[in-house]
Amino acid sequence: MTGFDSTVMKVTRVARLVVIASVLCVAAVSNSNAACTAATTHTLSPAACGVVISTAGCYNMTTNLVATSNSGDCVLITAANVYLNLTDVSIKGTGAASTSNGIHVASTAAGATIVGGTVSGFDIGILAAARVVLEAPDAESNKGDGIQLNSAASSKIVSGASTSNGGNGVTITGSNSFTMVSFDASNNNGSGTVVNTSSAGDITNETANSNALSGITLNKSNSTNIPGLIANNNGTYGVEVVSSTSNKIFGTTINLNGIYGVYLKESSSNVVASPGGTIHCNGIIDVYLGCSDTAGPNGAACATASSANEIDGAIVFGTGVNPYGIVIDLGNIGNKVLASNGATDTIDDMYDANKAGQNTWFGNVFTTANQSYIH
Repeated sequence: MTGFDSTVMKVTRVARLVVIASVLCVAAVSNSNAACTAATTHTLSPAACGVVISTAGCYNMTTNLVATSNSGDCVLITAANVYLNLTDVSIKGTGAASTSNGIHVASTAAGATIVGGTVSGFDIGILAAARVVLEAPDAESNKGDGIQLNSAASSKIVSGASTSNGGNGVTITGSNSFTMVSFDASNNNGSGTVVNTSSAGDITNETANSNALSGITLNKSNSTNIPGLIANNNGTYGVEVVSSTSNKIFGTTINLNGIYGVYLKESSSNVVASPGGTIHCNGIIDVYLGCSDTAGPNGAACATASSANEIDGAIVFGTGVNPYGIVIDLGNIGNKVLASNGATDTIDDMYDANKAGQNTWFGNVFTTANQSYIH
């Protein structure tokens, strides 16, 4: 090992010790790397909503908040590099009549870290318009989305939940390089997580069950990794990928969704793989490359083809109830289905509406297929 490498390792160890010490002092380190200690943490004990944090620093909320007005932010952060501890604090809005946000991180407040807190009864539970770290948030029963990230690149959501909201659990728009880890986005009246025009994201070990629409939707979003997903019993799709490229969905459990398990529409160069996971018993098709939003193969070519996608090691079963395992609909060519396993579908385990040689099927195990070139 070179002297330079040794120096880097020593510096890294020191940096880690500094971070650990800071965490032990009070709770965390903000994105500004300014440690919060008992001496530098300000106590907030407001009687009601309407809190504005306009100065950088560390804050510890000690009182629950209840909104008395349908409008206005309950907690508004306008300063950069704020650390706000909401552990064991509840923030409640007025419910169906609310037009306000529970917590609003303004565009001027990059580097905020918010820890804990239960936010319910608002139009939007948590709205961030700048880079933010949300640690163990609980956004529930809000009228619209539980959490929104808008133009909040490099934001992180670590553990926690956004459930039973009237809209989506989480909506991420225009926020590249976002991270979500070990998050529960279930039982929402929209989708679990929707990602719009955001690239280089990471959604790891998310649970997105029993949403009225999809578990996860990627819309015009590229290069997102989705490992370890559990997306079951959603009303439409487990994962929906629309006009998006170079995303990876792997190691998943995507079962019992109403229409499709994984739906690739007008999307290219994506990878779907389920070694160690299953894509089973979804309403019509387990993995579908096509353009029919509700019915499976429709005999009409897609206006924009899905190409260069790879389905690798997918384990799909219909258990004698569901029609199709893996389907590539007409007009979608240059795709690969490799080492996948399908059985017990009522129509075909594997189906290709295109001519021989236009897609690659190799090393698959199945009982029924519509084309002799599928192998």
